Amino acid sequence: NVIGEAVLEYEDETDAAAAVTYTLDAVPTNGTLWIDADNSGAIDNGEVALAAAGTFTQANINGATINRLKYSHDGSDTISDSFQADISDSSGNSLNDQIFSLTITPVNDAPTATNLSAAETYTEDTALNLTDIVVSDVDSANVTVTLTLSNTAAGTLNTATSNAVTSTYVPGTGVWTATGLLADVNTLLAGVTFTPALNFNSNFTIATSVSDGMAAAVIGSKAMTGIPVNDPPTQTANAGVTLNEGATATIATANLQYQDIEQAAGSLTYTLDLAPSDGTLFVDTDGNGVPTDAVEIRGIGESFTQADIDAGRLKYDHGGNSNASDSFQFDLSDGTASVDNQTFTITVNLADTEVTLVGGVLTITDSNGANSADALTISFAAGSPGTYT
Repeated sequence: NVIGEAVLEYEDETDAAAAVTYTLDAVPTNGTLWIDADNSGAIDNGEVALAAAGTFTQANINGATINRLKYSHDGSDTISDSFQADISDSSGNSLNDQIFSLTITPVNDAPTATNLSAAETYTEDTALNLTDIVVSDVDSANVTVTLTLSNTAAGTLNTATSNAVTSTYVPGTGVWTATGLLADVNTLLAGVTFTPALNFNSNFTIATSVSDGMAAAVIGSKAMTGIPVNDPPTQTANAGVTLNEGATATIATANLQYQDIEQAAGSLTYTLDLAPSDGTLFVDTDGNGVPTDAVEIRGIGESFTQADIDAGRLKYDHGGNSNASDSFQFDLSDGTASVDNQTFTITVNLADTEVTLVGGVLTITDSNGANSADALTISFAAGSPGTYT
């Protein structure tokens, strides 16, 4: 940016270079002229840009190392500039309206982009439209943008098409890419949506990169913060249980199970809305197989956990009556979300009763081989012969 005598020199037969004065009529439009008094290469330490009517001499142009005339381009995407001056000597002789032209060698400028590192917050199981990245490039019509998930299990970035540009996303690498005209790429960036994987809520990052294919890419990193959402328990088994009349059955995991991705089995609580009507539901804490006290028996408003079921402690004892079915109704909670008004069905295999008369002895036996404890009514026709006791 030094303007030396090799490119700008006016001589005078009688005056030295210091007496040949340039007076500016027009200053450069795409840059700045100044006298670099300290040879720092920058306008500093009281130096100022030369304005219209500003002056310098041929001595400022010739081979001095200080007080040298210099030009600094403003960095715009321009390839030419100029200034105009009147040149005079000490005697008042002058050459007016002399134009000096400058040719600017273009240098590729890297693209710029907003929001490359803008932090984002997303909610579990909810899609998020990312803060718009807006790309600019003063000398390149085409750019390539990549967004890379640090955790490929986190979710996906959507793809779309804008005119001739279609974005792509590769799940295996977590890389989203769009290449093409700047306006189309910006349109695609404005519509980028992150969709988290089911139940994913962990923190991760998205690396951002913008390149024009010539200058070094400009990069950033988005910090992605997840907000968890409680999921209600889900049913994996509600198959009911079957038992014989008067027997006791264990309600096991295969019969009744709910699971929760955030909570352990001990935190999943069943609360009875309706208790069994023909038997007793109990938690067999002492392991003797019978409801020994009120602490073990569960009635309306009382609870047990999935851990009780998984450990084989939840049991149903049939009362021995003749109803072929029973049930209980419950609400299930993980402490925050609940599943309400669920019914567990109990099927009872009733005993068949057999009546025999052998040698004048009437015997009544149920199908389980025990004498029936049920009440028995026997009717005889009037005038039937025999003696009955």
